[in-house]
Formats: sequence, structure tokens, C-alpha cells
Amino acid sequence: MQREFQGLEHSKYTIKDLGHGREEIRHYVMISGIKSLLDINSDWVNLNSVGMVEHIRKEKGETTVEIRYFISSLANNAEKFATAVRGQSILDFGF
Repeated sequence: MQREFQGLEHSKYTIKDLGHGREEIRHYVMISGIKSLLDINSDWVNLNSVGMVEHIRKEKGETTVEIRYFISSLANNAEKFATAVRGQSILDFGF
């Protein structure tokens, strides 16, 4: 995974939860500093970062994987991104 983000500003954060007969792992990745890749005349001029959450859940012998993507005006901080996503507070994203 190191080479996937080569040359891009990024951060990672992982949360592991055990309990209630299940194991959950959430990997958060945030890529930022992408403004220079955008057209300055576009509607996306305030877009600063793209975030990804990979949620792996193991329960009763079955594993499910869910991947979600987010766009944000947040700076590069995967831990803050994780807090915002887990809190389901779109206001934390600055929109």
C-alpha cells in the first residue's frame, strides 16, 4: 500500500473493536493536497481531500467488507476524518 500513495500527502488511521461476538476493523485513509490537481474555475475549488473507509466485520464465521469514499474540505488528518465519519456529522466536514 506504500506505493499506492507515493507522491501524495496522506494519512492513515485504524480502529479495531472486539465485542458482542464480532470483530470490526476500520481502516481510514485520507489523501489531501489535491487542490493543485483541480481546475481553479471548477465548482470543486474548496475540495481539499478524499477519504476512504474500509470496514471489515467478522461475525459468526462470516466476513463482510464495506468500502466508502468521501470528499472533504478537511486537511490531512485521518484520525479527525475517522471521528467525523463515525459521528455521522457532515458538519465536521465543513460543508
